[in-house]
Amino acid sequence: MRVIKFFTSFDRIDMQLKYVTLNPFSFRRFLSWVYRYPGVKEILLDTGVDTLFNPEFKGLMDYPSWYLSDYLKVVSYLDRIIARKFNAKIFAVIPDIPADYPGRGHLYPWNVKRTIEYIQYFVEKIVHRFQNITFIPVVQGAKDSITSVVNTYRKYYDLYKRFQIVAVGPTCTTLKYKKLS
Repeated sequence: MRVIKFFTSFDRIDMQLKYVTLNPFSFRRFLSWVYRYPGVKEILLDTGVDTLFNPEFKGLMDYPSWYLSDYLKVVSYLDRIIARKFNAKIFAVIPDIPADYPGRGHLYPWNVKRTIEYIQYFVEKIVHRFQNITFIPVVQGAKDSITSVVNTYRKYYDLYKRFQIVAVGPTCTTLKYKKLS
């Protein structure tokens, strides 16, 4: 039997949640929340691309080095402190490059290539350093193009098969819901 879990943001919610999502931009607020409501079972650390690649960061194509450093500090804290103190299962998304947000469509297919580079880097340098983190790579493609996502997955299957969970990237802004099922 499959178990369905709904992860939600803890932000501005004053109650216990079992499955929460956060990103580096909400991490400090998360720490305050989790110590007030310590019953969290699973945590999904997202990259926060909706904030980072927001139009206010005009022209930002890729993650700045300061962001990647901050992201890894959050991963480390979740691994060393939160997973152990709260006996919580931690998932962390490997940074990916979306092309589905407004003004980013021109990044395809570069976004796929760059996302694969991040996954390879994490496999080689990062994943083995964290015992309590399940890393999740993202299969990227073009906006509203399931074919591009499937092609990416097939082309890089040997890389994706190393992970327990794989995420589908260009889904945040789609209006073609039926194609995603």
